[in-house]
Amino acid sequence: MSRTTTSLRVLHDLGLAAWFGGGLMGAVGMNSTARRADDLSERHGLTTHGWSRWAPFSAAAVGTHLVGATGLLLADRDQLRDPRARAIALTKTGLTAGALAATLLARSRTRVVEEHVDNPSEGPDQPGTGSPGEFAHAQDTLRVLRWAVPALTGGALVLSGVQARRSTQ
Repeated sequence: MSRTTTSLRVLHDLGLAAWFGGGLMGAVGMNSTARRADDLSERHGLTTHGWSRWAPFSAAAVGTHLVGATGLLLADRDQLRDPRARAIALTKTGLTAGALAATLLARSRTRVVEEHVDNPSEGPDQPGTGSPGEFAHAQDTLRVLRWAVPALTGGALVLSGVQARRSTQ
């Protein structure tokens, strides 16, 4: 394995691990901890603050992973002639695309919740604020997305292990 391939593998694996770990910690730790707050507004404020603080690190993890994954895909393109290797790579690409979509959608839904938390007394008629229905929909969507990200990135991690095992045989 060349130094370039090793560097790409490191970018790929570290980025994916951080993306997975941050998402899992948020879904398990941050959300359940915020539920301990008595006041609903405080609860929403805690979760949106925590997820917003994680967002730049998440973006860096995703970017790092995508750089490494793209580089590895280009470096190992000859191996993709094998149908099994191609199937694994396509499945992993699908999981990564799904995780990226879930991450981006979660960020947009988080912004809806943040707007509502920042302006709780404003009604749905006010410009720049979401309706109560939009707020509730954003919360429901976030409950699913915040578990989808670690599930999808975890699947990609498993397939990375399968790929690594195949490449050493």
